[in-house]
Amino acid sequence: MAKLTTPLNDEKSPKARLIKVGEIVGSLGVSALPVPSLVSEAAKLGLEKIFSYVRQRDEQRIIQFYRAFLYRNDLPDAAVLDAEIEESNFHALLNACVSDIEEEKTVPYASLTRSIALGQVEPELRRHFILSLKELSWEELDLLRRIYVVTKYPVIPKRGTDFDITLLFDYSPSEISKTIAVTSLKTKGMLDEDRISFAGMSFVTACSEGDDLDPVFYDYKVWSDYTCLILQLVDTKVDNSLNETLASSLRACRINSYSVMIGGDYTGRRDDAFSRLRYNCCVILLGGDHEIGPKLHDVISDVSAHCPIVQVITNDAVSETPLPQIPFVQMGLSKSESWQARTVSLLIREINLSAKAKNVPGVSA
Repeated sequence: MAKLTTPLNDEKSPKARLIKVGEIVGSLGVSALPVPSLVSEAAKLGLEKIFSYVRQRDEQRIIQFYRAFLYRNDLPDAAVLDAEIEESNFHALLNACVSDIEEEKTVPYASLTRSIALGQVEPELRRHFILSLKELSWEELDLLRRIYVVTKYPVIPKRGTDFDITLLFDYSPSEISKTIAVTSLKTKGMLDEDRISFAGMSFVTACSEGDDLDPVFYDYKVWSDYTCLILQLVDTKVDNSLNETLASSLRACRINSYSVMIGGDYTGRRDDAFSRLRYNCCVILLGGDHEIGPKLHDVISDVSAHCPIVQVITNDAVSETPLPQIPFVQMGLSKSESWQARTVSLLIREINLSAKAKNVPGVSA
């Protein structure tokens, strides 16, 4: 299925069929066209060409509508064939589809027809959805789908952790079409002030195929199910920007992260940030000749027993790690990959080994 945001005349789209006005007018020229009361053979020929074009366009659209409505994976869908739909609703949808000037909405019309036939749309919402789809433009439907996607999925923003959905509601005065789209969707009850409404959620799912609502269609990346604790043991010889560098590499692999700096004499206070964070994997940054106190050692042992964990030795002079039971990366070693890339790769390996043992989803690099 074509990507929703691809314009009709985009170079990636099939070449649009064009009909020349000159072919309709004929060779007489504009000034020689007869008035309506004096229809000539030339005018009749032009009308026949128009009727032929309209018939062919309508036939192609009806075929596309029926194919999307009745078939799944190139095979007739038994569930749809056995379903029932009100005749008035069916004809309203088909007629609206054929008469709509936006060809891109053909599949959404078929999807809504399918959803109604399968009983997936509440009876009191059916006519409202039919009229709404007819009145909404392709751009407005595209915007509603995008808002649905960022509401349903943990989309990774350009900055920060959480996607700011208000960016899809507020536009500059120069973006007139987008401003009109938001206003139109709010008028039809699809959007509340700063979020998609229940009716909007129901409408967009009823008018869409499963793949239409995939974040990848909008070039969005989604956070994995893993959040990493970057535990930096404070030392005067350690660059505090290391956790930011590592967090950036984790983000590229869709792993969210929190950074915490603590001392080797950590006592495990319940009111500190470390004890409140929720994570399911961990990277420890060790700098200098750290002496890890008993309490911190117990905490790290408990973390390693419950989630994947790796350590990064940031000091070249350290020949032994105080945590020999945890897989490690030596920052100073000369390799083709950067230390943070090696660390993330090792962490992903540990995550996938743990996920495989627990029979749960892992994460890809």
